[in-house]
Amino acid sequence: MTDELKAMQDIQTSQKKWRKTIQIIFVTIIFFSSILFIVFPMILPSMLMQFILLLSMASVFGLFFLDRISHQLNKKYFEQEIVHKYFFQHLRPEDLHKDADLVVELISKRRKDNKSIRSV
Repeated sequence: MTDELKAMQDIQTSQKKWRKTIQIIFVTIIFFSSILFIVFPMILPSMLMQFILLLSMASVFGLFFLDRISHQLNKKYFEQEIVHKYFFQHLRPEDLHKDADLVVELISKRRKDNKSIRSV
């Protein structure tokens, strides 16, 4: 149990780091693109302005799905052992904000429910 709890805490810590890094990147992109739209609206070429507009819109969209994006990146780049693979199969992006003990219990419940659905 302590091994599972430690693994879940490692996963949550890594996902929080990804979330914070991505949030800083998105906010920085929005900040600089806003400055470019205010200060240099007619100086920059229109194609560049459209690219910056698309980039800033994608950043705003990304901020809405920050948990899901950080979960996918964490799943892809986290050094996975057997326990971590097991957790990533049943883990959801919103589990980042819950207590690690509760998440371990939720995952075992989800696994049992998934097995019962398959056996029917």
